[in-house]
Amino acid sequence: MNLRNYRQISSTILMATIVLCLALVSTLNVQADQVPTWQIMKLSQQKNNQSVSRGLLMYTTGADKTGAAFRCEGGRLYTFVAVKPADFRKVLQQRSSHPYDREVSFSLNSADEVSEEWVQMFRGQIYMVRKTSTTLDIFRTATTDSIITFTRKYGKTVVIPLPAMERGISRHFLESCELSAAYRP
Repeated sequence: MNLRNYRQISSTILMATIVLCLALVSTLNVQADQVPTWQIMKLSQQKNNQSVSRGLLMYTTGADKTGAAFRCEGGRLYTFVAVKPADFRKVLQQRSSHPYDREVSFSLNSADEVSEEWVQMFRGQIYMVRKTSTTLDIFRTATTDSIITFTRKYGKTVVIPLPAMERGISRHFLESCELSAAYRP
């Protein structure tokens, strides 16, 4: 083998290695972006040309995934569950047209199934929990990797995996919310 062929082969191997490394890095980045996490944002609404606070929202990321969100406003904590892929940042900034009560069944992790009334919003994409005790149960469960199994009456069952909340994020959210005693997890 002469030196020229050796250099050509070495160059080809080096280029193939670089391309493979770049493909691996971009694949890892895509996979990391697809893992849902929790984020916090301030909600506001324009009223008389002024921005009026509508509380804080802590939500799972991933607009192409099901998930959950917690909103605090006026000392109260609200829980929302997306049974279809939803971008909470956009959806909960809007007003829901035609919200109405629906009987649903759900379980947290492997606990017994519970039936109660939740509010269906945004054409069945998101449901809001009505009971304070259920809101607090879901919040406590979401501090670890958890699963909500959701079934609407006469509907299909949806399994909603929730990532564990980072302790710093949940603490910041709760401290910023100034929740009344009835809504503290």
